Amino acid sequence: MSTILVIKIALAVGAIIVLVGRWIRRRRSSGEVGDPEIMRGLRLHMLETVPEQLDASVGPDDPVAIIMDIGTPEGAASVYSSIEGDASIYLTNGGGLLGGIGHDSVRAAAQAFVQQAGNHRDELTRTSDYPYPADGNVRFYVCTRQGVYASYERFEDALGRREDALWPLFYAGQNVITEFRRVAPEFGQ
Repeated sequence: MSTILVIKIALAVGAIIVLVGRWIRRRRSSGEVGDPEIMRGLRLHMLETVPEQLDASVGPDDPVAIIMDIGTPEGAASVYSSIEGDASIYLTNGGGLLGGIGHDSVRAAAQAFVQQAGNHRDELTRTSDYPYPADGNVRFYVCTRQGVYASYERFEDALGRREDALWPLFYAGQNVITEFRRVAPEFGQ
């Protein structure tokens, strides 16, 4: 991979982090921040609830949903996607975006994120504990009919530079954020 491409990728990932941080600060300063406990509760519900109306072709250990938690100085952002194409972003400060399934581009990105998780199931371990990662780190939770599997904390910089085996999963999750930004431009301000 060329040095220029690595620099461009690192800049793109950095820009997304800055935009999420700005959005969090803007919401706080405008008084628009929702209830942090509600957003944490939504995240936990998504981790512990397998959709009942799954296609019979989905095997017991196939991914049906995924959450990518990104640690930030302000807390964490959780990017949720389901096999049906639903997508949400939950912020530990109480903000977030819901209803991604209503937008074709977000739905497609969400489904691709879940499909990518199937390529990395062997790199995850079964868990029933769902901590947020530290600032600058990322953690993945993959939900199946059999339970939830998690990665250990990964350095966001290494994922962005494609130096970590889970970089394709990270980029698929970043694509969900990008598609949300396209349909909800205020998210990136």
